[in-house]
This record gives sequence, structure tokens and C-alpha cells, in this order.
Amino acid sequence: MKRKLPFTHIRVAAFDFKIVEWTADKGKAEGKFAEFSSIQGCISIDVERPYKIVDSLVHELVHAIIWAYGYSTPDESLPEECFASMVSTGMVQVLRDNPLFHTYLNDKIKRMREGRGLQ
Repeated sequence: MKRKLPFTHIRVAAFDFKIVEWTADKGKAEGKFAEFSSIQGCISIDVERPYKIVDSLVHELVHAIIWAYGYSTPDESLPEECFASMVSTGMVQVLRDNPLFHTYLNDKIKRMREGRGLQ
């Protein structure tokens, strides 16, 4: 299968996680669109369902962030899976529906990467 995502790894904190691309059949067999594994050091994602790629990737990144920074969900009555779903879907919606904010954010992040600060 030809790669569909333009990157093979993603860094979260001090960890580089491999991005494993699943077929729709693999995702169906696993019973999920994606999964984060701290043990295997990867995020696996079904890349053949375009309507779920972005939300699923951000969702698994939330799990990776929670794991990498040793955090637990703010409220024990709110399971991590629900917390990750709320945060990821909310972030994707905000970025999708606010293109000027998205452009602004990308510009500021680029400046930070270049060592130019946030001005």
C-alpha cells in the first residue's frame, strides 16, 4: 500500500512515535479507526477512511500527550477515552471553522521553530 500521510513519525515530548498506516480491513479487524501504543511506540491509523483521519490522529495524539507527560484526566469520573474524544473533536472543529486562526497559529509556530519568538 502506498503511504497516504506525508510523515512517518511524530514527536510528542521526548518521544518519536512511528505512524503505522492501516487499511480499512485492518481497522475493521481491530474494531477501531486508530490506536496509540506506548509499548510499541506508535500510532496506528486507518488511512482509507478520509472522513476520520484527522480527528482520529488528533485523538490518538491526545492519548500520547497524556501518556508522555504522565497526566491523568482532570476528573476521575471522566474516562481518558471520553476526555480524548472531547479534546480532539473540539480542536479539529475549532481549526476547521476558523481559518484565520489556523493561519495565525501556523505562522506563530513557524516563527517559534525558527527561533524568532511569538512577535
